[in-house]
Amino acid sequence: MFIITQASQANTLTAGSAGVFTAYGTTSQLNLLAPGSGRLEGDSFIVRASGYTTLAAGTYTSTVTVTLYGVANTLTATAIAWTAASGNSLVASSALSVTQAGTTSVTVPWMIEATMQGDSVSGKLQGVLSRAMISNTATTQNTALSNAPTGVAFASEPPLQFAVGVAIGTNLNNTKSQLDSFLLEA
Repeated sequence: MFIITQASQANTLTAGSAGVFTAYGTTSQLNLLAPGSGRLEGDSFIVRASGYTTLAAGTYTSTVTVTLYGVANTLTATAIAWTAASGNSLVASSALSVTQAGTTSVTVPWMIEATMQGDSVSGKLQGVLSRAMISNTATTQNTALSNAPTGVAFASEPPLQFAVGVAIGTNLNNTKSQLDSFLLEA
């Protein structure tokens, strides 16, 4: 496997109960664009995101959930305006409970990885949540894509677009999430 494409740097998600990462220095959603021109036609590929969430000091229990979103052929690479929402959620980790009981913040690493494959003849994308880890605990695995895109044309540029988000159960003002890596391998 080789890295085929990688998203640019993301802004830090701060003080919200859930959010999708935005491109650094903007308020626009950070999208990972799959390469077109048939380069992924019929081949399996992996979309992977990793980062961390820092839970603010205090005494509470919170949950962390990481979600991968995706849509097919909706826009061009220069006009990216789709919004990640429950209707285009592909896979999500299970919510992992994290207990915080201290005067300093706690940082929880996370990662999510989905293996996918599709073709232009069927126009379908299929795949599974291959791995999801939060704070060194494996969450749901081998779950089929929900809301799998249809009408996929791998000759299009881009044939697919992906986004990633983090939801925090109990969230205090100093809670933040950072996206370290968001890439596609084939």
